[in-house]
Amino acid sequence: MATLQPKPVIPPPANQPDAAQPDAARINALRGGNPSALDEFYRLHRRVFVRWSEKRFSLDATEAVDIYQDAVIILYENITRGKLDELKVSLKTYFFSIGKNLILKRIARIKRERERQNAYHYATQTDPDPVDDNPQERLEAVASAFEGLSERNQSILKLYYYHRLPFREIADRLGYESVDVVKNQKVRCLRYLRKLAEARLTTAG
Repeated sequence: MATLQPKPVIPPPANQPDAAQPDAARINALRGGNPSALDEFYRLHRRVFVRWSEKRFSLDATEAVDIYQDAVIILYENITRGKLDELKVSLKTYFFSIGKNLILKRIARIKRERERQNAYHYATQTDPDPVDDNPQERLEAVASAFEGLSERNQSILKLYYYHRLPFREIADRLGYESVDVVKNQKVRCLRYLRKLAEARLTTAG
């Protein structure tokens, strides 16, 4: 009777990362400062991460790659600092959580910048003189003034200009009695915002 010979273990090609490598072994290699280990990990999840970022968060490929690179650096630093000595989840899950946090921070930063731009629009849309010698300074003054508005007034402006909701829906969301009340309040908010911004510009000057 012929003796069954075990199948030889065929290693992955030199240019392909070994996805089956145990997390502990990969962490140890990275902790030891092995440059090939870092390069292998970078190539291991890059394609999946980029596709996941595009599908889940509507990022473009360039943004996704930038975030992926930052996440790899953070992972490497955490490993070398001993933060993964008692990892409770898989290394891939931990790595993707780093990437997700970076994506959410970027989205929040973009949203804040849009709100700053919209705040500038709020305060300048009725300005008879469109020429602005120092738009950056005015933008900062308007953004600061916007923070000085009440939360309710901020909500009116955000819902109308940023989210582009109709007055009826804004009234329903914020509990106003009628559309006319919302319209009048929006006008008052704009006037007050402009006054606050101009006061800050005068003080800064």
